[in-house]
Amino acid sequence: MADTVAGAELPGSGGVRLSPRRMTVVTGVLLFALIGYSIPSNMLVPLLTSLEASYRISAVAAIWISLIALLSGAAFVPTLCRLGDTLSWKKSLVIVGLGCLAVGALISAVSENLAVLLLGRAITGAGLVMFPMLAGIINDEFPVIRRKVAIALMGAFLFLGTGIGGVIAGLIVEHHASFRIVFWGACALPALGIVGMVFGVPNSRGRPEGAPAKWRHAIDLPGAAGFAIPAIALDIAFSEEPAWGWGSWEVIGLLVVAVVVAVAWVAYEWRAPSPMVDQAVFWSRPMWVNNAVSILAGFGLFGALIATSAFAQLPPVPGLGGLGAGQVTGAWVIVPAEWAAVVVGPLTGYLSRRSGKGPFLTGGAVIEGLGLLMVIAFHGSLAALALCMTVVGIGVGMVTASFGLIYVEDIPPEHVGRMFGISPILATGVGGSIGGAVLGTFLSSSTLPRVRGAPPGPPLPSIGAFEGFWALAAGLSLLGACFAAVYLVTYWSGFRGGDRAMVARPLIDADTP
Repeated sequence: MADTVAGAELPGSGGVRLSPRRMTVVTGVLLFALIGYSIPSNMLVPLLTSLEASYRISAVAAIWISLIALLSGAAFVPTLCRLGDTLSWKKSLVIVGLGCLAVGALISAVSENLAVLLLGRAITGAGLVMFPMLAGIINDEFPVIRRKVAIALMGAFLFLGTGIGGVIAGLIVEHHASFRIVFWGACALPALGIVGMVFGVPNSRGRPEGAPAKWRHAIDLPGAAGFAIPAIALDIAFSEEPAWGWGSWEVIGLLVVAVVVAVAWVAYEWRAPSPMVDQAVFWSRPMWVNNAVSILAGFGLFGALIATSAFAQLPPVPGLGGLGAGQVTGAWVIVPAEWAAVVVGPLTGYLSRRSGKGPFLTGGAVIEGLGLLMVIAFHGSLAALALCMTVVGIGVGMVTASFGLIYVEDIPPEHVGRMFGISPILATGVGGSIGGAVLGTFLSSSTLPRVRGAPPGPPLPSIGAFEGFWALAAGLSLLGACFAAVYLVTYWSGFRGGDRAMVARPLIDADTP
C-alpha cells in the first residue's frame, strides 16, 4: 500500500479520501479546534488571586480549580480514546470534547460557589479527549508528508495557545476586568470549533474490522481505573506538596498508592483479553522512550516558562535582581519560545521525512537544556530572557514535533488515540506537577532575609533559588536527550532515508519528489 495525495491507500485507513485543497481546509479547522482548548488552558493561573477573593477560599483550595481538570482528564480521556480507536468515533469524540470544553466553561462562568465552579472545571478536563482524536483524524486522512507537518503544527499550536492564554489573562488582571470573561471566552471558542468540525471535516470511517458489536464491550473499567488512580495520586501529591511537605504522611501515602496501583495495572493489562492499553505497545522501545521524554521535557518546559515569567515580575532587590515587570510583560517574555516552536515544529516534521525523527528528538532536548542554561547566565534584562526563550522554543519545537510523530507513526494505527492521549497526562499532569512542586520547594528553601520596614507577606526568594531550579530543569532536559538517543541509536536507519517503525507501515508518498 502507498500513501498518495488523493485516492491511494493509507495504512490502517483504507485510502486517502481528500484532495490537497480539502486537506488544507481540514488542517485549518483542526488547528482552530485545538486553539479552543489551548488558549483557555493557561488562563486560570494568573486569575487564581481573583478567584480566591470572589469565592472566599484559601490559596490551597484554589489549587483545585486547576488540578481538578487534570484529574478528570486522567480519569476519562484514555477510555474515551480507546472508544475512538476501536470504533472509529474520532470526529464524534472531537465534537464531544469541544462540547465538554464549552459546557464546562459555561458552568464556570455562571457559578456562584466553589462546588459549581469545580463541576465546570471537571467537565472541561474531559474535553482533553479532542487532542488525541485530532491526531487520529490526521493519521487516518492525510498522506505522509502532510501528516508530518500537521502533527508538528498541532504540538506548536498547543504551545502557542498556552502562551497567548497567559497574556490575555494578564491583561484581564491588569485592567481589573471580571475573571468571568475568561470563562465566557473559553465557551465561545470551542462552540465555534464544533461548527467547523461538523461542516469542515469528513465523517469518520466505518467500524474497523474486528470492532466489538456493542460499544460497552470496548471499555476496560479495571484498566481505566488502574491508569487513572496513579496519575491522580501523583497529581494531588505534587500539587499539594507545598502545603503538606515532602515528609508528610499524605504525600508519602499518595506516592505509595501510585506505585502499588501502577504495578498492579501493568500486571492486569498484560493478561487482560481486551486491555485498555496494550502493554506490548506501551512498553515497546519507541513508546517508553517517548513517555520518558514527555515527562522530562514537561518538567523542563515548566522551568522555562513559569519560573522565567515569575522571575521577570519580581522586584530588582539585592540578592534577587528581578526585573520588576508587570504581569502582562512577564507573560510576553516567554512568547518568543512559542513563536519559535511554531516555526521550527512544522519544519521538523517536513525534514523528518528524509532524516528520521531521532536526530530532532535528541537534538531538540539538547537545545532546550542549553537554552535553560543560558537563562542562568543571561537573565539581567527582558531582552536577554526573550533571547534565551527563543533558544528554548527551538528545542521545544523539535521535541514536540518529534514525539508527536512517534506516537502516530511508530505504533499500529489502532493504538494511536490511546497513546497520544496519555502524552499530555504525562507531560503536564506528571512532569508539570512535579516541576511545580520542586519549584515551590526551591523558592521556599532559599529566601532573602526580611529587612526592617518591609511590607507584610512571604519573604522573597533569592536568585540562587531560581538558578538552582533552572539548572535542575536543564539537567532533566539533557537527561531526556539521553533517553532520546536510545531511539536515535535503535533507529539508526533514520539517517538513511526514513524511520524504521515498530510495525511495517509503508511511507511512500506521491506528493513528495
